[in-house]
Amino acid sequence: ETSFPFSKEDYKEYEGLDDNQRKGMASKKELLDKLDIEVSKDGQIIYMDKLINIINSINNNRCKGFVYWGGESIPVKGVYWATNEGIEYMNESGPLGNEWANQALFDYDGNSLPVLNFIKNIK
Repeated sequence: ETSFPFSKEDYKEYEGLDDNQRKGMASKKELLDKLDIEVSKDGQIIYMDKLINIINSINNNRCKGFVYWGGESIPVKGVYWATNEGIEYMNESGPLGNEWANQALFDYDGNSLPVLNFIKNIK
């Protein structure tokens, strides 16, 4: 599983949740500032290119690929990572807000990002 952020910008207005209902971004801005790859749309492509090179370098074809985590996780009002019932079933205490939106394969408006085309063309 892998993902990489395309933005440090918050998406609070897209979720339409109160602060106590939000999870916020999975990676905090101060940690994102320490990455050796720029957090940007181009940075997503650079990250994926490096990952693909690592996958391709593994001997004996032991690694067949990757799963992009939360690629569909765009912030939409009324859409959450789990239902209240699911949260209760899993004994979770956290809020329902989306914490992966800045690492998705789509921007906050649902438009595909350039990295999606890069992934589509991997050979």
